[in-house]
Amino acid sequence: SSTVALKFASNWTGAVSSAWETPGNWSCGAVPDANTDIYVSAGKPNTPLLNSTRSVRSIHLQNGSSMTVANGQHLTVTGR
Repeated sequence: SSTVALKFASNWTGAVSSAWETPGNWSCGAVPDANTDIYVSAGKPNTPLLNSTRSVRSIHLQNGSSMTVANGQHLTVTGR
């Protein structure tokens, strides 16, 4: 039998605010988790601000984009 790998991805839209934890800021309508590849493009209305410790599978920042991790918080990239 063959193996199928499922990959979950979400794009930052920044449509609601800069809060990473707001589901409406993500293209999938849910806050990413350790199984999600995330993509942040330049030119969005708000740049992501991570206000809590989180994990994602990978993060891809397009040239000209940025994100901020609040003091005392961590973003773990699991790379699975």
